[in-house]
Amino acid sequence: MNIRSKKRIFLIILSLFCLIQAAAATTIVAASDSSASSKASAQYVCDGSGDQSQINAALASGGTVQLTEGTFHTDGTILTTGNSVLKGQGPNKTIISMSGDYDARIDIAHDYTTVQDLQITTRGWLMIQASHIKVHNVVIQNSKKTAPTVNGMFFVWANGRVCEDIEFVDCQAIDVGSTGFNVNGMNSPRTTKNIRFVNCLALRCGNSGSGKIWAVGFDFHEGADLYDLQVTNCRAEDNWESGFYFEPNFVSGDDPNMDLPVQKNSVLTNCVSVNNGWRNTDPTRFYLSGYYLSCGVTLNNCVAINNRNNGFWVWQSAQDVILNNCSDDGSNYAFQFRTGTNIQLNNCVSKNARTYGIYAWGSDGVVVKNFKLINPKQSTGSISLGLREDHPNDPWPVTDCTFEIYVSGVDPAKVITYHNCANNQISINGYIATDPTTTITPDPTSNPTTTTIVTIPLPGQTVTQIPTPVAFGTSVIPGTILAADYNTGGEGVGYHDTTSGNQGGAYRSDDVDLEYSTGTDGPVVGYMRPGEWLAYTVTVGTAGVYDATFKVSSATDGNSFTVTMDDIPITTVVVPNTGSFDTYTTVKMPVYVLAGTHQMKVTTTGYHNLATMVFTTHTDTPLPTTTVTTVATTTVATTATSPPSTHGGTNIPGTILAENYDDGGEGVAYHDTTPGNQGGQYRSDDVDIEYSAAEGTNVLSYVRPGEWIRYTANVAAAGVFDVSFRVSTPKSGTSFVVQVDGMDACMVNVPNTGSFDTYTTVVQQISLPAGLHQIRINFNGYDNLEFMRFQPSGGAATTTTTATQTTTPISTSTLLPVPIPKSYGNGVIPGVIEAEDYNNGGEGVGYYDTTPGNTGGQYRNDDVDIEYSNGENSPVVSYIRAGEWLKYTVNVQSTTLYDVLFRVSSPQSGTTMNLQVDGSSVCQVVVPNTGSYDTYTTVTKQVSLAAGPHVLKLMAGGYQNLNWIQFKTHGLTQGAALLEVTANQTVVEPTSLPTVAEAVPMVTTGQPAQVETTTQANLTTPSVTMVQTVAMPTTSAPVETQTQISVSTPLPVITQSAPVQNVTTVQTAATTAAAITTVQTTAVPTTVAVNTTVIQTVTPVATVTDAPAPAGAPTYVPQPAGYTLPGRIEAENFKDGGEGIGYHMNTLNSTGGQYRNDLVPVHYSTVEKGYLVNNLTKDTWLAYAVNAPVAGNYTVALQASSQEKTRVLVQLDGADLCTLEVPGTQTCALTQTQKPVAIPAGTHTLTLKPLGTMTLDYLQFS
Repeated sequence: MNIRSKKRIFLIILSLFCLIQAAAATTIVAASDSSASSKASAQYVCDGSGDQSQINAALASGGTVQLTEGTFHTDGTILTTGNSVLKGQGPNKTIISMSGDYDARIDIAHDYTTVQDLQITTRGWLMIQASHIKVHNVVIQNSKKTAPTVNGMFFVWANGRVCEDIEFVDCQAIDVGSTGFNVNGMNSPRTTKNIRFVNCLALRCGNSGSGKIWAVGFDFHEGADLYDLQVTNCRAEDNWESGFYFEPNFVSGDDPNMDLPVQKNSVLTNCVSVNNGWRNTDPTRFYLSGYYLSCGVTLNNCVAINNRNNGFWVWQSAQDVILNNCSDDGSNYAFQFRTGTNIQLNNCVSKNARTYGIYAWGSDGVVVKNFKLINPKQSTGSISLGLREDHPNDPWPVTDCTFEIYVSGVDPAKVITYHNCANNQISINGYIATDPTTTITPDPTSNPTTTTIVTIPLPGQTVTQIPTPVAFGTSVIPGTILAADYNTGGEGVGYHDTTSGNQGGAYRSDDVDLEYSTGTDGPVVGYMRPGEWLAYTVTVGTAGVYDATFKVSSATDGNSFTVTMDDIPITTVVVPNTGSFDTYTTVKMPVYVLAGTHQMKVTTTGYHNLATMVFTTHTDTPLPTTTVTTVATTTVATTATSPPSTHGGTNIPGTILAENYDDGGEGVAYHDTTPGNQGGQYRSDDVDIEYSAAEGTNVLSYVRPGEWIRYTANVAAAGVFDVSFRVSTPKSGTSFVVQVDGMDACMVNVPNTGSFDTYTTVVQQISLPAGLHQIRINFNGYDNLEFMRFQPSGGAATTTTTATQTTTPISTSTLLPVPIPKSYGNGVIPGVIEAEDYNNGGEGVGYYDTTPGNTGGQYRNDDVDIEYSNGENSPVVSYIRAGEWLKYTVNVQSTTLYDVLFRVSSPQSGTTMNLQVDGSSVCQVVVPNTGSYDTYTTVTKQVSLAAGPHVLKLMAGGYQNLNWIQFKTHGLTQGAALLEVTANQTVVEPTSLPTVAEAVPMVTTGQPAQVETTTQANLTTPSVTMVQTVAMPTTSAPVETQTQISVSTPLPVITQSAPVQNVTTVQTAATTAAAITTVQTTAVPTTVAVNTTVIQTVTPVATVTDAPAPAGAPTYVPQPAGYTLPGRIEAENFKDGGEGIGYHMNTLNSTGGQYRNDLVPVHYSTVEKGYLVNNLTKDTWLAYAVNAPVAGNYTVALQASSQEKTRVLVQLDGADLCTLEVPGTQTCALTQTQKPVAIPAGTHTLTLKPLGTMTLDYLQFS
């Protein structure tokens, strides 16, 4: 054999060896629920528990690890290795359900690693601490309960190393508890370089229970050194704080590396940031922006839409920030900047800004070229220069800047407000200002009342004229709008037409094709082509649902057009084939519109004619009445009926059939990821509806993650409702989120029913206000949905199901069971609510807990930690962490002010709890350091509650234990309070005596002593001690008060009728304080728990010394009608009605004052020559009756003072209106701050809630 032959054989053997090695390099791991064929081909088969063990074993071999279809259940970290690939079958097929805490993650700590084609859920996240990494087509969804230390679902962490060449392609973070994508680092080095994001989505990142109050969609820079970031075609939508975020270059005290961080050469291209910040309820919310930018970043063709505060915010000594062809539509401040050096805005656009198109302050050398301001909602001063509204008295000059601005839809003479400006080059529609320090007048040849603004070009430039859109004809809703009466303004303003000239030659002389139709006896818009649009300025008299009837014609199939209101889609109209363009028909669609003046746009996707649009008040077809017959076995008799004749629109209480979602089509009434109705039933669109033989009715089917569906419903009366969801799925871990008017109301966990044909019912509780609402269901998995049934909360037997197309009754075997109880205990107020008796429903519904399992192991079998306290002789909720919460459904017996007693313990200082009622915060509880978790004390607050059902939510702000919460009517003695509790509850709690926290004034003269008591349990001494301090005038004889107390415990109960013996009264006359202390000891049987009482005297809060009111000073006169806006509201003229109605004061700190005879500290100021409300503190409030004759935009100004910087929350009818800052001044001098607000017409209650200690003078609405 020659040498050549030997070489040939050697090469063949080598090739075979390589092939064998390549085949061996792919390891298959099957899930416990994978198919039999997948398991047969796998080297590892998981059992559904601790599946990371098999996955890690496969990864240890190197090469490619292929995960089959199915769900993998892990309780530890998946550890990738270098030069390896971990891949699934796709995010919809391969799911990793990760439980645990910080370790519930995929960890990429070795270079040259790829993770792709899978979904992470439950508590999972992904961390990268390496370079040359690819993460492709990975979805992290419904992971709302991450560990408190998880700062990003996709997290790049350069901790003492360089992380470079990392790409995320087609990745999504949806409905997660933390930031979606986070690039961060510390120590040295801390370099992140060449990180790439392509086609990535951050949707609904962050929530109220996650504890991540700064959660954003994309956080590209915190403390790392950032170089060469590339972000392309990415979207941030509905995130908790902001969309895209770059932290300014600050030195972090937690980072040993004290060098200033670096940001260089970041580029964002074709990105979109929509609706961010709207769900945020945290008091510290701040940015709420589409894009928050700092240094070294360029944005190309990026879009911001309807973000809560800012579209684009460039702040805090930013430098090298360039925005090219960027636009904002509908955000509050479109472009805000306070800058350093080299800040440029080129060819940017602001449309429909709610307040400011440009809001610049503290800026030097900014260059704004060819900026277009279109239709700002604020007609005057929609560009603000040189003012920071929350620091109005500080100098924030705008100097040496260039502003080249073109305006449309606003008077150019009034568009800019100059506050503190110098040496700026400013032009408006081409006119160059000669004196930028004074009010700039536009070109005098311009007439702002005409439809076209004359422009003068800058030297060497050509300026495009931007006409002002003006309505043509009258467009009023309800009413008829002629399609030919689109706005004036020409191409790009009133319309967009793809052909030149009016091909019909009728009615108007521009490029829109209008012809006269004998069939409609008037002009019609003809020759419509895909992409063309028409704009209309419309005035809506009353917000609500209207029937919109469109008169249309077409000679072809497959044509439609979309109608938007202020660029928000309200409906999509499918134009039928009428046989010819001269034969017209009508199409009617229900639409929901707000009151006021709006820009309506009709955009076509086909070939058709449009004649008229008629808007009439919509009348819902009432749901058939359901009859419920309750017998001893809770059998429910049903009558099947036909569905409503119109889609959408239903009444609550009542049943919403899943298939009766709103009209409007894709993106308006629903979002469906597959074309066509795969079930083929009931409706002809892309929503999948099939007939269920098991249920005897139609059901929503083939639901996939990311899809959503919307319903319009009318709530007859506000209240708490039991909502029964009829669902099925053969998968585990499926859920959906129910939103009401864009806010999360509840999450429904769909149990595995074995198949899509086997249905069960899940019951949740939702609190709903009265009126018309939008209900949206966001699906996170694969399930079917039959209906939602809303019943007033109270546990009654469930009402009947309404059938859809068929009149076949549903058999009683498929009827719903009685709903599960809302809570343990009876939830009656006044009364005691045991902390462990939170609502049923599980994670995200009855509670939110950050650790798996019941660590205490007592009472209930879920993730809430409950242990038995020997000291309290009762179960208590323990191991509480910041961000966790508990919900309780309660029934309040009467509307009044209640004392709320919290039985708590903690070995730490600074721990807090926040109590919410129906989603609104009512009090903050500071938990004192009791020395240990086993030593309990009682903290008392006052809360006003309205009669009826409510949902309480207790938010934890630290580490503590909680035994119970007692509600008792304010002002009752301890004995009366216990009798009040006994009337409503079989078992009287608490087991150890609650603290009496308020002093009891016995006479009308004299100052009440301030006493705080701390009660600690002791089981060995057979006595019960109560201390009351009573204020007495110095000239009066001592007055003795005795109160008999009944206490109930798990041991033999002592009731009010039990004999009381050996009552010893000790009286001590105070010689200087004019007070009597009565100590009363009552002997009780030795089996009763004991209380040792410690008395602590609290020094009264110092108040402002009254200045005598001069002659002629105003005296108080009741004002039942309240204030009329605009106008000035004096702080001291709050509503009549006393505590809980016109005001709420902290009774330990409030002493009253002048002007009015109540507890509000009103005092006369010789400086202001009027009355002020002094020493207001957090957890106090004042309420005012106001009347707005017409709806409108107002500027609200607050005159107030504080020694330290703080804020005051302004609410209108219980909803947050704005937050006004009160700057801190050492002299307590009064300063003024102002903000724009929108107030609807009518009578309202305006509430001021201080967030710190302050003095209030007045509010001014203008």
